[in-house]
Amino acid sequence: MPERTAEDRLREQYFDLLPEIRNVTENLEAEVKFRVLPILGDLHRGEQVVVKSRIKECESAVDSLRRRQREDLIFDPKRAEEYTLLELKDLAGVRSQTFHSP
Repeated sequence: MPERTAEDRLREQYFDLLPEIRNVTENLEAEVKFRVLPILGDLHRGEQVVVKSRIKECESAVDSLRRRQREDLIFDPKRAEEYTLLELKDLAGVRSQTFHSP
């Protein structure tokens, strides 16, 4: 049986981490929404605060890590076990946006 590629290992890692990533992201989004509640009552007509979380898709995460390797955009098969998605700083995030009326 052929050895697993770095991409295969990273995809497996992604789906192993996904439940925890979802949990953390949902909790953080809820915390941010809770913290902006006092602001919402003071908004004027047309103003709003939007809070959304997002998780990078599996293939996008693998591609992002690949681009950071700077080795002709390929993973070194000899180092397949060394690559980890935990190096990514943007695997998940929460964005808060404010929209003011003109």
